[in-house]
Amino acid sequence: MLKKVIIRFSDLILNNDCKIPVCFYKTMTRFTLKFSIFIILFLITTMVITIHVVQAQLESSPVQQYGPEHGMMIQFSYNPPSPTINGFTTLTFNVLNSTTQQPLQNFVATVMVGNVVNFTGGSSLYNFSDITVPNGNFSVNYAFPNDGTFPVYLRVDTPSSISIARFQVLVPPVNIVPGNDYTMIYVGIAIAAVGAGVGIVLTRKKTKTT
Repeated sequence: MLKKVIIRFSDLILNNDCKIPVCFYKTMTRFTLKFSIFIILFLITTMVITIHVVQAQLESSPVQQYGPEHGMMIQFSYNPPSPTINGFTTLTFNVLNSTTQQPLQNFVATVMVGNVVNFTGGSSLYNFSDITVPNGNFSVNYAFPNDGTFPVYLRVDTPSSISIARFQVLVPPVNIVPGNDYTMIYVGIAIAAVGAGVGIVLTRKKTKTT
C-alpha cells in the first residue's frame, strides 16, 4: 500500500497535476483513511478469533480425580473454569465403580465447601446434604464469596462404605480473570475509528473546496 502511495505521489508531481503541498495532502489523507479502515477490520477479526479460541479452550476446568478407594473413583470439575465472586459456579461430580468403570449406583452424597485459608468472615463450611444419586453423576451450584483457593469435599455413603474426597476450586481476583480483558483491542479500534473519521471529514472538505 505504501509503495502505491509513493508511485501515485510521484506521478502527480511529474505530470504537474497539482502543486506539491496539495498532492501530498490528498495522498496522505487517502492513505490515512485506507490504513485506518484496515486496522479496524484487523483488530475486530483478531478479537473475534481470540474470543472463540478462549471459549473453546476453557469450557470447563481440568478434571480432578480421587481414588480408586473403597471400590470407587471420583472425578470432579467446575464451570465456569474461572469462577467469579458471588457468581454461581456449577460443581460436577462423577462417581465410578473402579473395577467396572461404570457409574456407581444409588448412593447418598454430601458436598461441603470450605473457606480459603485465614478467611475469618462467615461460616467455615457450606453443606449440600443428603443428595440421593441414582446413577453416579450429579452437580450443585455455589456462589463463592471471595477470591482464593476453596477446598471442596465430597462424602459418598454406600451400604458398605464411606468415602471422603477432597478437591479444590481456584477463584481468581476480579482483575485477572483470563479471557475477559480486551481493553487494548478496544482502544486500538477506537483510535483507528477516530483516524478513519478524520480522514473522511478532511476528504469531504477538500472535495468541496476543489
